[in-house]
Amino acid sequence: MSLPWEGEKDMRFTSRAILMTSGLVLGALNAGAAKAADGCAPIGKAHFTCVSGNAEDLVAIPGSDWIVISGVLRAVNTKDNSEVSLFTAENRLDGKLYGSCPGPLTGAEIADKKIHAHGINVREGKGGVHTLYVVHHGSRESVEVFELDARGKAPKATWVGCVPAPADAGFNGLAVLPDNGVAVTSFTRRSMGGFRGEKGKMTRERLTKGENVSEIWEWMPGKEWAIVPGSEGPGLNGVEASKDGKYLYASAWATGEIIRYTRGQTPPEKKILGKVNFHADNIRWQPDGSLVTAGQTGSVDEVLEECLANQRCTKTASSVAIIDPASGKVREVVTGYPSNGEFDLSTAALIAGKEMWVGSIGRGARIARFPLQ
Repeated sequence: MSLPWEGEKDMRFTSRAILMTSGLVLGALNAGAAKAADGCAPIGKAHFTCVSGNAEDLVAIPGSDWIVISGVLRAVNTKDNSEVSLFTAENRLDGKLYGSCPGPLTGAEIADKKIHAHGINVREGKGGVHTLYVVHHGSRESVEVFELDARGKAPKATWVGCVPAPADAGFNGLAVLPDNGVAVTSFTRRSMGGFRGEKGKMTRERLTKGENVSEIWEWMPGKEWAIVPGSEGPGLNGVEASKDGKYLYASAWATGEIIRYTRGQTPPEKKILGKVNFHADNIRWQPDGSLVTAGQTGSVDEVLEECLANQRCTKTASSVAIIDPASGKVREVVTGYPSNGEFDLSTAALIAGKEMWVGSIGRGARIARFPLQ
């Protein structure tokens, strides 16, 4: 996910921050993979992979050394730190699955040759060809869908469809469901006015109190979006689904709770599996069956207003935890890494070899890498 979308452009997107805004068309990569920039020295316990902009969400491409990162959508190789831009004007609409889609994105997405993304996820396919889903804000609020071909030296993508979002939902994290469905968190409704400044004061107060301001939406081909019964929560951010689709696992940003929701059961069941000591952002399955979440320490105001909005980050830090979904046991593997001018506000993490790779929405254009012990 991901810190939540506010329905307006975040003008901090440069090499110092993530732009969670307009357009999106996932795509075919530049032929030459550019090496990571020089001057990417370690700071404290963190080593870095320098990239072309912040990495708000991370997801591994199955069977490869590549991970997809959001913000401006790219792929990064975990072995040599090379980066490729994911952009394409190629499209092949799958009208059978995405009949409500009005067509490919146009305008700024094509003119700028950049894909701006929020939450992302991959459905593993056969023979190195997968499906990539991207939460998109901008010319339309939607989930954009791409075929992701990882059989070559670098992954390539082709746009194949979209699912327009409900009018008031503010989509964030995304999980894949069986039968080509998806589940998406709505951190807050767009009509609530975001979470920054005076306009967002009431939302921040509700988050501080741990009130339910969120829900999970799901969509299946041939059906309309629907709220998952019983899925309300305090700032739901990241989300994953069990392989059989029976359970949804969501991170409650406001409280640090990892919550399991049932699907297709009456009455629905909501179970708090565990709790981390930070604001849990994105959540991601790992190959060993564990879940990893990254997030921020500090009060709601210190994270959202002071640091994210005003770049006063001295009271915030980044943390990462591994969760056993069966027992709910939590193991914190990165604890309170201090914010600095190159990295703050961690939002996503995954295990790559013997390291934990951590993305952020804050300052700097780096992925932090911490040794796993």
